[in-house]
Amino acid sequence: MERLEVCPGTGLVARRGGAVVVLDPSDRAGTERLLGLLDELTGEALVEALAVAVAELGDDAPPIAAAILEGDRRAFLVRPGASIVARVGEVEHEAVPEQGERLGALPRASERVRLALDGAGEPMPASDLADGIVPGAGAEATVAPLGPPPAPPPAPASLDVVSLDAASAPADSLAGLEPLPVGVPAGGEAAPAEAAGADEGAVLVPGVRCPRDHHNSPDARFCHRCGIRMGAHRSLVIVEGPRPPLGVLVLDDGGTFAIVSDAILGREPTADAVVQQGEAEPLTIDDPERLASRAHARLWLEGWEVLLEDRASANGTWVREGDDTWRRLGPDERLSLRSGTRIKIGGRELLFEHHHQ
Repeated sequence: MERLEVCPGTGLVARRGGAVVVLDPSDRAGTERLLGLLDELTGEALVEALAVAVAELGDDAPPIAAAILEGDRRAFLVRPGASIVARVGEVEHEAVPEQGERLGALPRASERVRLALDGAGEPMPASDLADGIVPGAGAEATVAPLGPPPAPPPAPASLDVVSLDAASAPADSLAGLEPLPVGVPAGGEAAPAEAAGADEGAVLVPGVRCPRDHHNSPDARFCHRCGIRMGAHRSLVIVEGPRPPLGVLVLDDGGTFAIVSDAILGREPTADAVVQQGEAEPLTIDDPERLASRAHARLWLEGWEVLLEDRASANGTWVREGDDTWRRLGPDERLSLRSGTRIKIGGRELLFEHHHQ
């Protein structure tokens, strides 16, 4: 961080190393608790601890904007009553929370970052806060842009396959480490990172990264891919990444369908207009009794949810959740499927298993 110019006002501006916090000090106890974390933690751990403290303070939590402006990962936290704006060239990226706190990472190419309480004025050019706490309603930092994330280390030539067994390692020991490529042939090229290697048409969803950089649901306790426990140092930082398969449908004959996109289920799903227009994939249900309609039901993917809707089928789409009795989906009803939900389409029964619940 090259400079930190303070905006005049009645709030407080604090800096410890590369961490900057701006908050409303109206609640003394909350202010002391939040600012006290500056002397205990650094980096992402500080931002996440601030988020935990804000959540525990509830309605007493003050408006706050906090960011890590040095190091390779520049995490931030912002709450209603405050905002953060990162400038990349002539483009401004603004983080304004609508409800509750918002966490994330600033653009790596950020050159100027403003943290401010609502109504804060322009910074004082003569000011440059190097360390400590001063009165102020905001601050603007001049920072050095970061380049692209570092490439993973090459695979050792003496091994056929490189793997990282982190299941038994303490989560904190993996903080900040770049993941090793998994399954890389000797002398071959490492597979691209999950986000970078996604198809151009991949759907991006907010989620969290495990220590090996796999994208997971924000509610995940274990990584869906490598099984490692989601450490507290990662679990609160929300980032966008390509959505992985959300689950699988298991038919009564053992056949399976992976749920990777919106889909039409039925005897002849390709007859549905949304399939023909490329808006959904066809999942053909072979029904010898011909009780299933040609386009019987639709699966919608929204974020990390899988929703089921009947397509005005002749015999209806039936579901059973847990130990409940079978019931027919109502017109225009979209049911959010839970893992273990059973579905009847014509004379066939399917079991839905969610990978992220």
